[in-house]
Amino acid sequence: SDAVSICTDTSSSSGETTETGMDDMKLDFSPKEPQHFWKQLQSCEEFVGTKRSKHTMVAWDDRVYVFGGDNGKKMLNDFLVSHVRDSSWARVVYTGQPPAPRYHHSAVVFNNSMFIFGGYTGDINSNSNLRNKNDLHEYCFTTSQWVDWSDKIKG
Repeated sequence: SDAVSICTDTSSSSGETTETGMDDMKLDFSPKEPQHFWKQLQSCEEFVGTKRSKHTMVAWDDRVYVFGGDNGKKMLNDFLVSHVRDSSWARVVYTGQPPAPRYHHSAVVFNNSMFIFGGYTGDINSNSNLRNKNDLHEYCFTTSQWVDWSDKIKG
């Protein structure tokens, strides 16, 4: 059997039978449970070029978005999307000004927007030229527009 049973103890230390009010519990590991598998998506080398690191990736709807990072030579601020259902990649078409090229930033999806916060900008080959950012940018998925929140946040 692919199940584990957990029985309640109905006896006390004095040997008396006590009622716990709980029925036996069973964890079912039968084939009815969904199975999860890794699936490699189509290569995005055509859009990305060389490999990248220190980027962010978020999921929204049936798509996965990749922003920024570095390719070993320079910081990036390109914005890519993978349409998961058909395993295709494309560059995101948008309005507004995207964040400056950066790496080690963070990203989160909230409602219908992706927020990019912080990270480093500058020349990856010169530590003296790296600038630690404290800025916030929003990309709205429904309007395809970037908004810079840096001037709107005080504190």
